[in-house]
Amino acid sequence: MSWLTFAKVAVGIFGGMSQSSTLNKGASLAVKFSNENAAGLMDMTTKNNAIQTNLAEENAAAVWNVGYANAKAVEDAAMRTLAMRTIGTKYKAEQMWLARHHMMGEIRARTSGTGISVNVGSPLHHLNEQAQLAERDIKMTIGMELLSTLGYMADQAERARLIKLETRQRVDTMKRNVAAANEVAMNEAITRAAALRRGGQLTAVGMRAQGNAAMWSGIASGIGALAG
Repeated sequence: MSWLTFAKVAVGIFGGMSQSSTLNKGASLAVKFSNENAAGLMDMTTKNNAIQTNLAEENAAAVWNVGYANAKAVEDAAMRTLAMRTIGTKYKAEQMWLARHHMMGEIRARTSGTGISVNVGSPLHHLNEQAQLAERDIKMTIGMELLSTLGYMADQAERARLIKLETRQRVDTMKRNVAAANEVAMNEAITRAAALRRGGQLTAVGMRAQGNAAMWSGIASGIGALAG
């Protein structure tokens, strides 16, 4: 075998082996990079989801605080109104009792001025009847005031309850929405990561096939040189 022929054989085989080695290394790198990209995608999605969850928690806490502060403001205002109404009702009752006593005194004075005794008979009966009517009026007025106050307190309690209920619903909705969005993002990331890994593997398979083809092509070239 001449040196020229030997050189041709060596170049053919070496060239095929070298190209095959390069392609195989490229195949390994393709798998490595695709796996790293997939892992990076999953890590980034996990971190983004954590950020979104933290923001949602902060927003939910703010909504909760504002909502319950508003409800407490309604309750506090109702208690202040209750105190003022109680004072007003008590004052009105006292004024009505004073007016009743004044009326009874005036009836006595006018009746006595006629020379009729107010301690016996029809004048006494009339005086008692007037006193009972006045007392009923006072009790009716106080009762209506109390019913009005109780109705007001019930309305305000219901208003505060609805504010709290709406607040809880808003907070729950915010948390559910971000949880759903995070789940969708994670599912998409899982799908994309799997696609990246499959893409790397397919690329590697193709490059290894090319490497094997290059190797056998080099060998064939070397054999052809010998035959020539």
